[in-house]
Amino acid sequence: MRKTIFTIMAAASLAFASCADKTNKTEGDAAGIDSTLVDAPIAEAPKEEASVVGVWKLTDMDMGMEIPKGKEKQFEEMMAKMKAETSFTFNEDGTMSGDNPAVKGMKGTYTYADSKLTIIDDKTKKEEVMNVDELSADKLVISNEHNGKKAVMTFSK
Repeated sequence: MRKTIFTIMAAASLAFASCADKTNKTEGDAAGIDSTLVDAPIAEAPKEEASVVGVWKLTDMDMGMEIPKGKEKQFEEMMAKMKAETSFTFNEDGTMSGDNPAVKGMKGTYTYADSKLTIIDDKTKKEEVMNVDELSADKLVISNEHNGKKAVMTFSK
């Protein structure tokens, strides 16, 4: 559907531009060079409404803590593993699934309202509420606080 709309918009823009009179010549213009340029209207792509529905892969994470001296390499390795193995899938029907290095095959339900993402794990029945700091068609930034420390996770589609 969206591809059809873009095709129609592009064709209409070309038709509009080709109908314009480009032969306006200034007096004394012996070479017959056009003196009027017509810019085709630029069609703006319709904005996709941001939604949590989709498959989200972890791209960045800030644990909100200092890395203990001498543990930098271990921390970097852990972060690389987290980024490689953490993803969430949010379905339109309110179900979700997720994987990370500690928990494989998590299933549950979720709700998203008022910049809050609430996930309930099917197995443990534990509810976790996270702030949605940013949501666009291809970026999701969530955060939560625990013991006075704010953890921020960035995901992309």
